[in-house]
Amino acid sequence: METLETKLIQLLSGLYGKRDFLENVDYSANLVEEIPELDSMGIVSLITALEEDFDIEFDDEDIIIEHFENLGTLLALVNNKKSH
Repeated sequence: METLETKLIQLLSGLYGKRDFLENVDYSANLVEEIPELDSMGIVSLITALEEDFDIEFDDEDIIIEHFENLGTLLALVNNKKSH
C-alpha cells in the first residue's frame, strides 16, 4: 500500500522531475531552494495537483510559504487536510 508521503514524493517528482533529490530528501531540506520551479506559479500548480490527487481543498489561509518550505511541512499540511 502506498503511503501518503510516497504519493507526495511521486507527485512532486512528476511535476518537477527531481526524483533523485526527492527520494533521498531530508524532510527539513528547503524545497523552494532545491526546486527552482517551485516559485509562485509552481506552488499554484502544486496546489491544484494536491487537490486533485488527494481529494482535498485548500483555503486561502493554507496558502502560505511556510507550508511549502520542506517535505515535512507539506506532508503535515496534506495530512491535516485529509483528516478534516
